[in-house]
Amino acid sequence: MTITLGEFLQKAREEKGLNLAEVAYQTKIREHYLLALENNQIEKMPSKMQGKGYLRIYAQYLELDEKMILTAWEHPEKLIIEQKVHKTIEEESLDPKVSEKIQEEKTAAEAEEEEEEEEEEEIVLHEEFSSVEEKIYHGSKPTPKEIDNNEKEFKPLSQQIFISIGGKLNAQRQHLNLSIEDIEQFTNIRPYYLEALEKGSIEKLPSIPQARGMLNNYAAFLNLDVDKIMIEFAEGLQTRRNESYAPHKIGLDNQLAYQSPEVKKVSWLKFFTADLLLTSGLIIALFIFILWGAANISGFQDKNEIVEPPSISDILLESIPETQETEPSTEVILEPNATLISNGSEEISEEVRETEIGPQLSGLPVQVYIIARQRAYLKVDVDGETVFTGRTVPGNAYEYSGSSSVEILTGNAAALEIFYNLVPVGIIGDIGEVKSLVFTSTTGIITPTPLFSPTPTITLQPSPTLQPSATPTYTPTITPTVTPLIP
Repeated sequence: MTITLGEFLQKAREEKGLNLAEVAYQTKIREHYLLALENNQIEKMPSKMQGKGYLRIYAQYLELDEKMILTAWEHPEKLIIEQKVHKTIEEESLDPKVSEKIQEEKTAAEAEEEEEEEEEEEIVLHEEFSSVEEKIYHGSKPTPKEIDNNEKEFKPLSQQIFISIGGKLNAQRQHLNLSIEDIEQFTNIRPYYLEALEKGSIEKLPSIPQARGMLNNYAAFLNLDVDKIMIEFAEGLQTRRNESYAPHKIGLDNQLAYQSPEVKKVSWLKFFTADLLLTSGLIIALFIFILWGAANISGFQDKNEIVEPPSISDILLESIPETQETEPSTEVILEPNATLISNGSEEISEEVRETEIGPQLSGLPVQVYIIARQRAYLKVDVDGETVFTGRTVPGNAYEYSGSSSVEILTGNAAALEIFYNLVPVGIIGDIGEVKSLVFTSTTGIITPTPLFSPTPTITLQPSPTLQPSATPTYTPTITPTVTPLIP
């Protein structure tokens, strides 16, 4: 009589006098998972791989044979644990000497069997490598039939899992007597994909998520155990992933055995990409533009030197010695406090010092040069005629010449600097001062005195007088009287 894996685990735990709570505390496995293992309820595990891990930890804790337990997990129908238990009990019941002899005979027999297996493997490997080497050296390639046979013999484990799933689907479909077209009508899955699922050709499906969805719908329609099918499919995917990272052996179906790829030398032209050439060209062009701009700027600065015109005072000072060398003339110099005032009958004379200077540039006896330092109102009358009236521009020079007189009127005396007959008079007043000067050929500079304007007399307006008002009088009221009737 055989016992199941869960019963064997439960029996081993009870022999040691342990309960599930103690085992869960020691192994850090939840109690309901341990109970599911003992009840053979694999579907209650989170996944098949996690259930296998829990089983390995549980077997290590109960000091059981891990290989036997894992074989029972993968192939429960081939394990007869009760017989092995009986054998172990019989071996323990024997004497120590007899048991030692039995163990020695077993070890010797196992050693001989291992040696024979190793020799057979060496012979097989030697024959395979010799055949492969012969084909490689002679350059002969395997025929398509040989390749198909090799593929059937050496299919990876993941492909075998997918083929077993497809076989289950095909067997259930034939059992229900359904065709591919009927299933397409109810599941809306194309026949091409249904055939790929039944053949285990996962690579022919669009993607892994779509393959998982199609397989789920197909298994549910055929009334199969969907959870079991999906667990096997996930195990196949995990196995295929592990196989992709595993090193590949050189076999008959591998083209690397016949011709090795040529190793190409890296050319230096590989480093000259379009991005590198474009970037370097832009940098060189920018550098050239900077040099050209710097050279042009320095050239423009050399050519466009700003030549400042000489000031009026320098021109006047340079012209004085020229006039002094030509012909003597009289010059009138005014002291700061000396002024001539003419007002009808009164005249105050100035101290005039005669010096010998050259003739005037214009040939007229009265010459006045005005240099504007600020903006100001200016009116100029030459020989009784107005020649200029307006605002001066700072920095400009104004020249006026007359035969008898030149009269100047300004609203800002500090804004004008005056030269009279090439003699500097200077600034004629303060800021905002209204100034009037008359330059004549006989008396020099005259400052006219402003006339007093008569002040108007204020006449008082008569104020209105109040008219007398009439006083009200009391009027007596008339009281009626009754006259007696005389008969």
